[in-house]
Amino acid sequence: MQEIVLKRGKDRRLRQGHLWVFSNEIETNIRGIEPGSLVDVFDANGKFRGRGYINPHSLISVRLLTNRTYDIDVRFFKRKIDAALRYRMDLYPGRTTFRLVHGAGDSLPGLIVDKYDDHVVVQANTLGMDRLLPLIVKAIDELLAPTVIVARNDSRAREPEDLPCEKKILKGKPDPDLVVRVGDLKFAMDVLNGQKTGLFLDQAENYQRLRDLGKFTRVLDCFCYSGGWGLHASHYGASVILGIDTSAFGLSRAQASVRLNGLANCDFSESEVFGTLEELDKARERFDLIILDPPAFAKSRNNFTEALRAYKQINLRAMRILSPGGVLVTCSCSYRVTREGFLDVLRRAAADAGRSFRLVDYTTQARDHTILLSVTETQYLKCAFLRVT
Repeated sequence: MQEIVLKRGKDRRLRQGHLWVFSNEIETNIRGIEPGSLVDVFDANGKFRGRGYINPHSLISVRLLTNRTYDIDVRFFKRKIDAALRYRMDLYPGRTTFRLVHGAGDSLPGLIVDKYDDHVVVQANTLGMDRLLPLIVKAIDELLAPTVIVARNDSRAREPEDLPCEKKILKGKPDPDLVVRVGDLKFAMDVLNGQKTGLFLDQAENYQRLRDLGKFTRVLDCFCYSGGWGLHASHYGASVILGIDTSAFGLSRAQASVRLNGLANCDFSESEVFGTLEELDKARERFDLIILDPPAFAKSRNNFTEALRAYKQINLRAMRILSPGGVLVTCSCSYRVTREGFLDVLRRAAADAGRSFRLVDYTTQARDHTILLSVTETQYLKCAFLRVT
């Protein structure tokens, strides 16, 4: 096991429970260490701080898996994943679809595992975790014995680690018409071809908050993908739903889910959201409920300012077409955008729109997308519920 020594005073975050070591915090010359290999981390006084994996070419050079000298083997991952599973079982008794491992939130940085009934999808977003994937898959198979295991290693998060984007079936034959329950409804999904790992699960608890906001006549669901927000609004009594997204595949899944749940008056448009909102404003269309759940605009520090402009612009356009007393549900999944930063964007958008709003609720990701208190980066989702005053 290669040993890494930190510079003096650079162990404070690790002592507080963080799992990352940055390249400028390391005293040891790490250039010759094999990328993806396991290492032990020591502070400047020689005290053991943790065991993890290294990528000397990454700004985040080491990600810790444990602060003990455990062997990183199948038994290690079985213990970790079993603990994650028991936590979800306590949260959601009887549920069969949830995020099983949420990266650093479950002290397994770089790893995502989603469980969709008897289908399990794994995603390794770092080189070290990618090398450990055979052990992880074996642990999952022994613990859960799923019918299907798929590796969805096609995330853009793999690019900085120089990892190929690929999909692999590791066990069984995936059902292209799999039906799972998310929130209060059933959804049609495909673990091989759907976005992310097949479906978005992080808003599952927020969908259900629509039930307490009152009845709506016209609902606009922007960036709707498979229709999670809009279908729940329909289920809770909304009269007319219009969903907008650029993904034809996502919209086909949304239509299938409409039929699965016996819903009506749900229409979907394959179109670009920014332009469509402008056209609706020019046509003087009005909606009682608008949902903005876009992809992460702030994907890196380099486009952060541009991302804030995009968040403001899209919220401004939505605010203009809300009916009096209407509700805007607006989200950001960019972890670089802070809670206060997002609220500031909304304040400026409201001022430009000439409208006043109450902040009815402010939430984050579903509880199976675990937030580790000591790793602030594990909390990424912001969801504001605003009502026109």
